[in-house]
Amino acid sequence: MDAYSIDLRTRVMRSCQEMPQREAAERFRVSLSFITKLRRRQRQTGSIAPKPHGGGRHPALDEAHHQQVRQLVKEQADGTLAEYCQRLADRHAPRVSRPTMCRLLAKLGLPRKKRACMPPSATRRGYGSCGVCLSGRWPGFRRKSLSALMKPARRWP
Repeated sequence: MDAYSIDLRTRVMRSCQEMPQREAAERFRVSLSFITKLRRRQRQTGSIAPKPHGGGRHPALDEAHHQQVRQLVKEQADGTLAEYCQRLADRHAPRVSRPTMCRLLAKLGLPRKKRACMPPSATRRGYGSCGVCLSGRWPGFRRKSLSALMKPARRWP
């Protein structure tokens, strides 16, 4: 969520001089705590401007590590995420989780494989993801009506 504009902050502060804070909060549809913090900020710093963004967390892997990951994929293109994480840690890089490795591979445009029992994700999509299995183009596929697919609930005596 973005910070409130300077214009809104100025109008809220001006209205707080004429009416109670609660009424100003209802009028401008802001929270009472926002007005309280805004007035405190003006008293302490003399400014009602929003604070700069903190920047967030720094990435665990830099460009040099990205090159190592590219090399890992080049050596073994069908490795799983867990294997890539372990092999990267063996190369004295920071240890990262499987979801982090998955995001990094997607960012670098490299194939990723989540489970050891499945073929590489670049070769085949899962069942139903591309619509081929539902279109009737597979050999031996018979389209059934929706009522035929739904089974009645089993009753126990």
